[in-house]
Amino acid sequence: TSSDDCDPHEGIREGKEGKYHLQVTQFVQRLEYWHKDLKNTLVTSITVVPVNGRTVAYLGTADGRHIQVLFSRFTSPHVNIGLDSSPVSASVVLPNSEGSVLMATGNKITKIPLIGPGCGQLTTCTSCLLSSRVTQCGWCDGHCTRRNQCPSSSVWVQNTCTPVITKVFPSSGPIRGSTALTICGRNFGFDKTENFKASMVNVEVAGAPCKLTKQDHINRWTEMQCSPVFSGNFTPSGHSVKVTSGHKVSKLEGFKFVDPVINNIFPTFGPKSGNTMLTIRGDFLDTGNKPVVTVGTASCIIQGRSRTMLTCKTPPHTVPSEQPVKLTVDSVERHAPVLFTYNEDPIISSIQPLRSFVRLESGSFKSGSSFSP
Repeated sequence: TSSDDCDPHEGIREGKEGKYHLQVTQFVQRLEYWHKDLKNTLVTSITVVPVNGRTVAYLGTADGRHIQVLFSRFTSPHVNIGLDSSPVSASVVLPNSEGSVLMATGNKITKIPLIGPGCGQLTTCTSCLLSSRVTQCGWCDGHCTRRNQCPSSSVWVQNTCTPVITKVFPSSGPIRGSTALTICGRNFGFDKTENFKASMVNVEVAGAPCKLTKQDHINRWTEMQCSPVFSGNFTPSGHSVKVTSGHKVSKLEGFKFVDPVINNIFPTFGPKSGNTMLTIRGDFLDTGNKPVVTVGTASCIIQGRSRTMLTCKTPPHTVPSEQPVKLTVDSVERHAPVLFTYNEDPIISSIQPLRSFVRLESGSFKSGSSFSP
């Protein structure tokens, strides 16, 4: 799935790696997986085999599944493959000379590779590199493969993933403001401990360093937030967002610093009871994340905004007076060149006329008929 909207991309935590269920978890999560998903499972066969220097247990179940468990003090991946609806027989769960185990379910025999279902079902770099070293998988030119499957002209890696930026929002912010940028993509701060490693990541926005903010509630491999840091007489350089993760760099043209300005407001007066639709005209009025308009000290409720126009409903004021109009966006303030005048509310003393004609359809008068108001 796409991560363009900072949604989680396909990966190890979703268990959607092709037709296999491959899960890489922390040890505590392994216990939860075991107790929740397998608490009503009857294991009918078991064999333990050393594979590439690691101890792997191969379990068969009464509901026809094959579960591969890597014994480890730290991380324990599980491969859970459905074979058949019949129980797995213990009598023929044997490793053969081709690096596989043969598992019988009813009258069906299935050959399972000792090193797991392969690398092709791991569709992201992070899920590929987090797979057990038993699988011998690495990342090669956008695919998860074993070393001998990677063309000699490509680079095969097992430790680092190149970051990818897919989206940045907002697309602009006021210079020297406090705009918080959200950067979407994948492989940010990837570390094989399965934790986001902030020390690996450096973000630069239009030439300004961008400091990562603390975000415990999101998957920072696929989403980061940062705030630009300014020093000296900063001048924007370009529109690119650059993310460095480890020794890998990714760039995306998608953000610029702008200087919002207010040219005029209309109308320049209204009743003290408020609710006047105030139109502010200028440039870059749609920049940043958190625009606030005030008339005096009270908020003018924003109704809509574009690059050149912003509309809001004026707040009430206690007495007739002149009040400044101010736009604050991400800590940057801009003032309107004229004041807004609060007048007394209009008073209706009388209306004239007090009556008028009733609307009549054409042809409704007949000969001899009369009408009086």
